[in-house]
Amino acid sequence: GVPVRKISTRMILGFLAIVVMMAVLAGYATIISQRFLRDAVGAGSAFLAADMLGSLNRLFEHRLEQTKRSAVSSSYRNAVEVSNREMESFANPESVLASRDRTWGASSAAVVAAGAFSRELRHDFIDFFVEARGVEVFTDALLVNRFGALVAATGAASRYRYDGEVWWSQVLEQGWYIGPVAADPQSGMPAVDIVVAVVDQEGIFIGALIATVSFEQLLRPVIVSQKHYETTVTRLLNDNDLLLYSTKTFQMLEDASKRPYVRGVSGDSGSFTGTEGGRDLLYSYARAPRGDITEAPEWLLVLGHDVDEVLAPAFTMQRNILITTLVLIAAGVAVALLISRSISRPILSLIVAAAELGQGRLEGEIPVRRRDEVGSLAQSFNALSASLHKMVGVAERIAAGDLTVEVERRSEHDVLGSALEGMLVSLKSQVRDILAAAGQLATSTSQIFSATTQLAAAATESASTVSETTVTVEEVKQTAHLANEKARMVAERSQRSVQVVERGRSAVERTREVMSRIKEQMESIARNVLGLSEQSRAIGEIAATVTDLADQSRLLAVNAAIEASRAGEHGRGFSVVAQEIKTLAEQSKKATAQVRGLLADIQKAIGASVLAMEQGAKATEAGQEQAAQADKAIGDLAQSIDEAANAATQIAASSHQQLVGMDQVAAAMENIKDAAGENVQSTRQLEAEVQSLFDLSQKLKLAAGRYTLEAEPRG
Repeated sequence: GVPVRKISTRMILGFLAIVVMMAVLAGYATIISQRFLRDAVGAGSAFLAADMLGSLNRLFEHRLEQTKRSAVSSSYRNAVEVSNREMESFANPESVLASRDRTWGASSAAVVAAGAFSRELRHDFIDFFVEARGVEVFTDALLVNRFGALVAATGAASRYRYDGEVWWSQVLEQGWYIGPVAADPQSGMPAVDIVVAVVDQEGIFIGALIATVSFEQLLRPVIVSQKHYETTVTRLLNDNDLLLYSTKTFQMLEDASKRPYVRGVSGDSGSFTGTEGGRDLLYSYARAPRGDITEAPEWLLVLGHDVDEVLAPAFTMQRNILITTLVLIAAGVAVALLISRSISRPILSLIVAAAELGQGRLEGEIPVRRRDEVGSLAQSFNALSASLHKMVGVAERIAAGDLTVEVERRSEHDVLGSALEGMLVSLKSQVRDILAAAGQLATSTSQIFSATTQLAAAATESASTVSETTVTVEEVKQTAHLANEKARMVAERSQRSVQVVERGRSAVERTREVMSRIKEQMESIARNVLGLSEQSRAIGEIAATVTDLADQSRLLAVNAAIEASRAGEHGRGFSVVAQEIKTLAEQSKKATAQVRGLLADIQKAIGASVLAMEQGAKATEAGQEQAAQADKAIGDLAQSIDEAANAATQIAASSHQQLVGMDQVAAAMENIKDAAGENVQSTRQLEAEVQSLFDLSQKLKLAAGRYTLEAEPRG
């Protein structure tokens, strides 16, 4: 049979297809979300880097303001003024500065660091922040006078004189200076020098306060406040791509232009991915000038985040989608199985009932316990089974021969009822035509049988006449032989001519009488043969009529078979009747063909008989002429005995010719006799075939009579 895919399988496959499409869509969404997340994090980190640079600039400004506030302290001002007066007391301050700077050493630095002003300076810039925050915000602080000479220091100063530094002129002009990030000479860590001018009450420059800010401690609050990922690496570079700071181990002022986190930098801000240490990192960067407080043109801040950590939410979402998909698949399969079972079980009952209906069994009925579409389908199927059961009853009555049954159509669209009703009407019409044709066939075969009987009697009588004629011709033949012998005796015995003449006259008279009788019989035979030919033509016309009737019956059987095939199983009984009608029609046609063959043989025999009779008539006329000649010869012989020898010779020649003619007549009569015998045999065979045709018409009439066309009136 045809393989059937179960509904549950289809539902599961359909649900799986939907889930797969959802999974593909979710995967695509995950990929897009990862890309969007990476781009968003990159853009956010670039913005964060710019914000961190802004915060760093604000911290520098804050440290600058803090240093400025310290510079206006009266104690620092007093210390600087005392140092200035001391230096001014020398006649040549420049030489004193040069001498002290040359002789500057660790002991001198220790003396300065131990002074009261140095202790105060250490307390304000180092101890205070250590106690308050636990870290050294400032790593060192120096106080110099207006000559650049060292006044106080928080630690061991490396030199005495500072008026030659790059920031000196700027401090004199604008009052402050922030230097570049550089390594602290004491700690080696990155640091920035902030220099602020110390002025008197009138605003005149009297000295400078130098505070070294720890760059790491300055940047750490910004990094900590803006750090969102554990794997974030922060790097700060100057405009020459020299590394100023990194949260990872680094070398101060290292050239980072070849590093992966610098090669992808393009523009003022942005993001890109790169590989560092075997990991994929998302780099975000921003360039920003350090405001108006420094001379450096700009800084580059690069933030590196591990891609796995950045995309962790997307990976979590992907994992959750996978788990959800698996759960949905399991739940969908279970739901599909439940739904398919609720649908497939009644459908399986419908399939079994439909299979039984396809096998012709209409006894089953599907119990209806549902009120949904499947229940409606079962009710429709039961209605169909009941309708077919009624149609089967109608077909059984038709098969039993009852054509009075009425077909009840369930609706105007009932195709089967319409076809069965049309078949019933057509069957009634065809049975009526069959009955009429059977009656006409019976009448025609009766007439043919009567004509055939008469033809057989005439043929028998003709055969008897031909037999008698044959005997007479044989006698004439013997007489001709005897005449020949007599003529020979006349020739040999001229002396006995008188007796021979008398006998010749007697023989000639008998010959003429026999010839006359033969002529009369031949004419009678010719008339009978002509009548037989006319009757054979009539039989041929009747056989043609029977052939037409057989063709009509066969066409009727084909139409009935078509109607029966349209009716399907219900027209099977009528199909048997149609087959019987077709068989009878074919038998009638075969019998008619045999009759036609026999008629053809009879007509051939009649033609041969007519030809033989024409030859016999000619031979008889020739015999009469010979007899006349013999009579004349005998007369001449009686008149002149002297011419007896010549007359005997002529008689011998005439007798010889007569003998030849009689041989021909005898052969022709034998042929006529044989033809007459064959004619009798063919006529008898025709009579048997006509009898068979008559019996066939009776059978056809009985077969059509099985059907009841009109209902019997009720008494």
